[in-house]
Amino acid sequence: MSKKVHYFNIFITKDGKRTTYKLNHIFDHLIYPLQDEMKLKICEGKTFALNNYILPSSTEGGEQAKRRTIAMADYRNKKPFQGKRGTADRNNIDGDVLDITRAVIFPSEYLLAVEYNHNGCKAKGISKYIERFLPEDSNLKCEIKQIQRDDILDKVLRSKHIKSVYVTLDTTITGTFDNFFDFKVDEKKKKTSIFTTLMRKSFETSKQIDSSIAVFGFGEGRSRNKMVYKEIINFIDMIDLNNEAIKNLKVQYYDPDTNEKMEKDLKVDAYIEDTINEIEEIDVQADEIIRDEIIAVYEKRGKEIKNKYKSYGDLINIDIG
Repeated sequence: MSKKVHYFNIFITKDGKRTTYKLNHIFDHLIYPLQDEMKLKICEGKTFALNNYILPSSTEGGEQAKRRTIAMADYRNKKPFQGKRGTADRNNIDGDVLDITRAVIFPSEYLLAVEYNHNGCKAKGISKYIERFLPEDSNLKCEIKQIQRDDILDKVLRSKHIKSVYVTLDTTITGTFDNFFDFKVDEKKKKTSIFTTLMRKSFETSKQIDSSIAVFGFGEGRSRNKMVYKEIINFIDMIDLNNEAIKNLKVQYYDPDTNEKMEKDLKVDAYIEDTINEIEEIDVQADEIIRDEIIAVYEKRGKEIKNKYKSYGDLINIDIG
């Protein structure tokens, strides 16, 4: 088995402007020193906490000394049962159940490399968590953007003519429907209720006929009427393309810059990703193993990852304290 690593540019913004404030300072000074109970935050219905914080070794210097590794706990609201294989045992779990997601901070590149955990804290959840520790009434936010391949997803979201969208789901993956959307507020979901209903019906139908695959979508016919692209774009924007239950998401659209008709599978084409080995969860040493593997794949990457932050233009200087 393997895990995916995804890359995100992450900035602290002031009044909507991106700043030079480094993420390692946030964790070093505002989060890590707190007592454990103060690290627990509820972010839009999900309960997160910094579970482990790994500093570089004393022998590392330069940029390596600035890197930080975080292990984020996502505490489940609905707990499973505890039992024994081969028996009918089923017992309640007394303690809390949590999933762990590791991420490595590369401060000078304004970069966060995150292992994808289907059930754990997502990258956007980490950004919401960080915001909970920023000084109140400071107009500070945490902006996070996943690094794309050739800005393909941005072009789809800017397109004013979407010809078709088709999604294929693996319904055998636990939490397929619940985790379909990215870390978005409920209000935005309501604006795409038609497409959400279509997806749910396709999912339920596949279950009724014992199918492991659900396919749903929509496209233009031979008529000259265009589909209502804004609602479709809102729907695409909410999808968690990293969700392992999504097998493909094929979109036909017109490039907003060239007006050329394009067809892309956003599951494959949208984002840059790497693969690391999955290990058995034994103890907290697993965090260090995952860290080393993330750093190893990052080091092999070139300017498309390491210098991507420069495409956002000049950053302003601030001092949070």
